[in-house]
Amino acid sequence: MRRLAVLPLLVSLSFLLTLPGIASAARVDRFHDEDTFLFCNSLSLSDGSTGFMILDVSEQFGTFTELAIWAEGSVPFEDPPTAIGGEASVTVAADLSSITASIDLFEFDPTAEPPIGEFLGVASVEAMLTPLGDPVPFEDEFKEGNRLFRQSGTRQSFLVEGMLELADGTTADLSGCEAGHLSIDTFNTNPAREPASFVFRNAGLTMTCEWETDIGLVVLFADALEFGTFSDVLIIEEESFAFGTSEDVVFTTSEFSATYEISDDEGSPVGTASASATITPTNDRIRLTDTFGDETFKLLGQVLAVDGTLELDVDGGLTLDMDASSCTALDFKSTSHLVDPRGPKPQPIANDTPETALPLAIGESVTIITDGAAPEPEAPCLVEEPDGTFELPITFTAWWTFDGTGGDVTVSTEGSDFDTILAVYQLVDGALVQVACVDDVFEPEFSLQAVVTVGTDAGATYYIQAGGFGGQSGSLVVSLE
Repeated sequence: MRRLAVLPLLVSLSFLLTLPGIASAARVDRFHDEDTFLFCNSLSLSDGSTGFMILDVSEQFGTFTELAIWAEGSVPFEDPPTAIGGEASVTVAADLSSITASIDLFEFDPTAEPPIGEFLGVASVEAMLTPLGDPVPFEDEFKEGNRLFRQSGTRQSFLVEGMLELADGTTADLSGCEAGHLSIDTFNTNPAREPASFVFRNAGLTMTCEWETDIGLVVLFADALEFGTFSDVLIIEEESFAFGTSEDVVFTTSEFSATYEISDDEGSPVGTASASATITPTNDRIRLTDTFGDETFKLLGQVLAVDGTLELDVDGGLTLDMDASSCTALDFKSTSHLVDPRGPKPQPIANDTPETALPLAIGESVTIITDGAAPEPEAPCLVEEPDGTFELPITFTAWWTFDGTGGDVTVSTEGSDFDTILAVYQLVDGALVQVACVDDVFEPEFSLQAVVTVGTDAGATYYIQAGGFGGQSGSLVVSLE
């Protein structure tokens, strides 16, 4: 299934584009950040294996790395990897001309926690970066209640040349990777409660297409994000490259179009290109979660089908099909929640456990601040996935009870100011038995708030556990209908 091929693309976006739409529950923050990244969606190694890699260096948020290797014949992101990266050292040249890294590589062991097995040596990365055109400016402003966010800066894309080398001598060419640099000035504030937390949000469309042709590797990138729409075309040959950046991009959930002026690596015009495609949402949805340190990242999205062509008027002309064999595209929303320990500790809540659950009547709606709740849930919230049962990371939970009506009852967290999870239980022989567990809503519109309808027995007691996704807390609204 091609849908999992787009997961790394969105992981990259979440961390590398600094996620515009920051809401801060803290004092005013003003800061400048310089962020450089290298993203390799599909590395072909010399022994037939496949790799995925992210290197990201931010002045404000530190260094983030990820490396995974799949053996020949494995399906990346469907089959488990054979090796994963550990501790890493990453260096970005002061003039942004290179990224180098040393990454400890370990055997992947799914029976261990964390899943790290035998040490396999150190993987080395040497990547040379060549600017593609001039930096592209962007600007964004977001306001919601007393939350105010402003961000502006530039984005510089690079051509990548270099090599990944494992300790056993296996190598991978980095010429198909994406790299960039973000120079960002940020102002954000929310004079609300302490302790502080940061919620980074991002949403939009993204697409990557690749073709092996007689004139070299052709790559098309496109992003339609909150701070702008961009598209680049690269033509990579063994000793040279050509590139084009479009300034008239149309990228929606129904169409894509762009025109490009193509220049060689010395900036001289060598031709033009134009792309046109129909974009069609599919019913293929993805969910990705990741936690590292005090930060939890979550991505939800829908795969987009692409049907069109890229016309290259370079070296005699070339027409390339934009379809499922060459393009991956996604309509996504993501959040990244970072806890900030500043400020006094919040007060405990009265209904923090099933034993202290408060009664809630049909037609009633309540609001509670959950910062003072215990971080860990009192009961698991389990959902069925294609590859098995998955426990949702529900945290900072509060509890209520309601009496069944003999019909359907709808429980909702609509109106909450953070990403919520909701579960319903019954008490059977002294133990809580799950009736329902839900995270997000996809229909009729996507929402990070949870809604679930359950059939009830008249007079039976039901328990509600509601909380945040992966460490989030805040103003929680729970309603019954």
